[in-house]
Amino acid sequence: MAEQSFYENYQEYKYRISSCVDAETALGYLQDFIKGMGFEDIYYTYMIQPYDEQGRLRLPFTMATNAGWYNQWFRSYQERQYFRFDPFYKLTMTCHLPVAWELTSKGLFCNREKLKLTANQHQYVSGVFHHGVSQGVLIPLPLPDEGRAALACFYKGEMSGDEYWHYCDEVSDILLMAGHHFHAKVLAATPLPDRAVFEYKLTARQRDCLHLSALGKSYMEIAEVLGVSERTVRYHCQNAQEKLGASNRMHAVALAIYHNIITSI
Repeated sequence: MAEQSFYENYQEYKYRISSCVDAETALGYLQDFIKGMGFEDIYYTYMIQPYDEQGRLRLPFTMATNAGWYNQWFRSYQERQYFRFDPFYKLTMTCHLPVAWELTSKGLFCNREKLKLTANQHQYVSGVFHHGVSQGVLIPLPLPDEGRAALACFYKGEMSGDEYWHYCDEVSDILLMAGHHFHAKVLAATPLPDRAVFEYKLTARQRDCLHLSALGKSYMEIAEVLGVSERTVRYHCQNAQEKLGASNRMHAVALAIYHNIITSI
């Protein structure tokens, strides 16, 4: 009976979302639908590779139905580069079907299986739990250019353990279909150039100069390694410094390491 009700609600949702022309309206329809299935909020984002091979930082397009802790959490996510050890990021980039998850005192479980977490990953999921989120379904969605999008449906009901897992088995396929309809609407309503903003674009030579600077080499030593003049090295370092908004070369090195544009080794 419940499955029949879910299917009827899905048909109504599909009809409503097919007629809207903007992403925000589609988000509202999706939220109404998932609330009818016992879920609370939605978080939708592009899980693109954070940096391209030219060292440019990409800021993904993000939508959420709760602008409170999600926005605060996303700022921390960007500033602290949580994608380096976010287990949900890895799941989104490697899975093709919905992943139901539950965070308990015993650890993080995905589709009933306990994940082995590193110390950094454990710290990350503890931060998620701190915000009152301990259950949900993650839906990976393909992007037309590269990477994946992720639709996270957060559950804040009374079920846990086997009851929760059985429920997720019942609703995951419907959530997947609903997610694809929403995803298609967002892609149609959002121009491609707006979906990935590039910052801190450094040339290969600028990155080389900053990387060697991070190893403690002087302008003269960098020039010898790269086979260019010391004046050329200073020129590249100065340009990198200006792009990063740094006050000096070492400040530029620190910013480049912080934003994962270069490594210190």
